Amino acid sequence: RQTERHELVGGVVRMMVGAAMGHNTVADNIHVALATRLRGSPCRAWRADTRVRGANGEFTYPDVLVSCTPRRPDELFVDDPVLVVEVLSPSTAEHDQTEKRWVYQAIPSLRQLVYVASGEAKVELVTRQADESWRSVFVVGLDATLALDCLDLTVPMAEIYDGVDVAETGTAGAQASG
Repeated sequence: RQTERHELVGGVVRMMVGAAMGHNTVADNIHVALATRLRGSPCRAWRADTRVRGANGEFTYPDVLVSCTPRRPDELFVDDPVLVVEVLSPSTAEHDQTEKRWVYQAIPSLRQLVYVASGEAKVELVTRQADESWRSVFVVGLDATLALDCLDLTVPMAEIYDGVDVAETGTAGAQASG
C-alpha cells in the first residue's frame, strides 16, 4: 500500500529509486519477449512491480521474473519464480550480483538467473545444475542468442537491446565460467 518500493535483503531495508531510460527499455524488451513467447503456457512473465519473497523472508523487486504457478489477483508476491532477470545499473550492480544473488539462489524453484548489462551487449546466464550448484555462461554480442532452458525458449540479444545504443563487447556467442 506504500507509494515507494522497498526491498528487504540481509536484514537491511533499501528504498528503490527510478531507473534510467536505457535500463527500463532493456527490462521492457525482456518482459515483452518473455510474455509473448509464454502466451498459452502455464508460465507468466511479471515486471518490476512484482515482489519476490526469498526463502528466508527477504523481499526483492527483480526487473522481470517468470512463475509457472497460477496466481490469484489479490496476491502480493511470488515465492516460486523459475526465472529472475536483473538489469544492472552502475549504482545497483554490486548489490544485485551479491546480496540479492544469494537470496535468489536460495529459492528452491529458481532454475535460472539472468544479469543483463545495460550499457553493452552482455548477459550473464546463471543456471542451477542437477547437483544444485550454479554455472555461469556469458552471452556476448548483438548477434548472439540467450537460451532460457528453464522455459524452453530463446531470445535474440538484438531483441533484448532493441532501441538502446549499446557497445559491442568481445565476440558474439557464449563463454562458460565456473
